[in-house]
Amino acid sequence: MRINILERTITRKQTNLEIDVFRKSTTSDTTVNFLSNHSTEHKMAAFRYHIPRMCSIPLTPEKKHEEWELIQPTVRNNFPQNLLQKLNRQTQHKTSHEQTEGKEDKKLGQHSPTIALK
Repeated sequence: MRINILERTITRKQTNLEIDVFRKSTTSDTTVNFLSNHSTEHKMAAFRYHIPRMCSIPLTPEKKHEEWELIQPTVRNNFPQNLLQKLNRQTQHKTSHEQTEGKEDKKLGQHSPTIALK
């Protein structure tokens, strides 16, 4: 059985649940082109969405690799490759740093509020 909910596809197997990123069939690999006159924030918006989503959803290493491979063609079509790699490193560093801070707060018996970045 499979259900699509909250940008995730949850598949029920006999012994476990598998989580994957949900994509509509109409999803394209087009974003604001790097050479356009739009601001950098607009050009990077799609990647600032896709990469944190990939890092925040509890995916298996194989599924995370598949997700990264799906993001790559969009980059090749619209952006210089080195900018996306830099954004990916920053996102992964931020995600691991937030998880470490959360563990430290729990050890101290403090509660750290979760802030959703958009």
